[in-house]
Amino acid sequence: MDFDWKQARRNRFLSVILLVLVAAVLVVGAYRWRQLRQVAQQSAQEDDVVAEVVTRHKYDSLVYKCEGRTLSFAVDEQSDRWIWTDDPSFPLDDAVVEEICTVLANLKPQQTLVPDESVESYGFTDPAATITAADGDEALTVVFGRATTDGTSRYAMVDGDETTAYIFDGAILELLAVPIHDMATLPKLPTLTAATLNALTIEGPAYTILSAQRSEGEDEATWRSGGANVTDVPGVKALLADLEQLEVTKCVIFRPSEEAAEICGFTEPAVTLQADYRGGSENLKFLLTVGGVTLDGAGRYVRLNDGEAIYQMDGGSLDALLALAETGLEG
Repeated sequence: MDFDWKQARRNRFLSVILLVLVAAVLVVGAYRWRQLRQVAQQSAQEDDVVAEVVTRHKYDSLVYKCEGRTLSFAVDEQSDRWIWTDDPSFPLDDAVVEEICTVLANLKPQQTLVPDESVESYGFTDPAATITAADGDEALTVVFGRATTDGTSRYAMVDGDETTAYIFDGAILELLAVPIHDMATLPKLPTLTAATLNALTIEGPAYTILSAQRSEGEDEATWRSGGANVTDVPGVKALLADLEQLEVTKCVIFRPSEEAAEICGFTEPAVTLQADYRGGSENLKFLLTVGGVTLDGAGRYVRLNDGEAIYQMDGGSLDALLALAETGLEG
């Protein structure tokens, strides 16, 4: 009897230990399952991101020749944005490139021809444009020949197949004809208002310094030059009004040669403006150098800060500045 009691107690003890072990295994298993689930979810999210990067663009390179110009673009792996391969630092607005790729991806022939005559009659030997878009190892090449009778469409050859000619909408050639500098993202100028400006230094034939004086906590300023209050001088008021609306309208040359800079009037600039202004809690400087009149006579060539790029501004927005640079406050 004593043996049976001891045996029963031992069995109960072993059962308790077994239950504890089973519980521990279940707890560890549950914890491990949660870990594996989190890893799987994170991996799926990363896969989604990778898939998004890979599929964001239909093509990853684009080269075309139109109107005697050859332009080449590629998708930068880090930024997943198009770059101009001749100068990756060029501030490309890739909207035109994306539109070209969209047109190519949805290109459908208005008509398919099996020519009895030589394909040379369609203008493929001296094409209006040639374009190649690639996605990895797969590439699409389209050669656009002469215009059709109505002038709105073009004969085309695809992937070098001379046995077939197509007629496509010719509107894509308008996109291919856009100059590279018209694809530049234009710089945004600082906010130069009566509330942010501290001083203006204008250097041309005349030299003028304008200083803003403000009461503590006030935005309104009294403008002085050489100690005199010039706040109500028409030329000063016109200049301050113009600076509030100042903007760049076009990128002319991103990396000009010395000769190009000289032609644009930067050997002897018409005026140099240095603006000292408040940007948030900082005191900052902005330098505007104004060169010659643009070829169309509508604007002026300008440079910003110490950059070499040449931009264009509307001529009317610089009239007050040019007047002060020419005669100072005496004019």
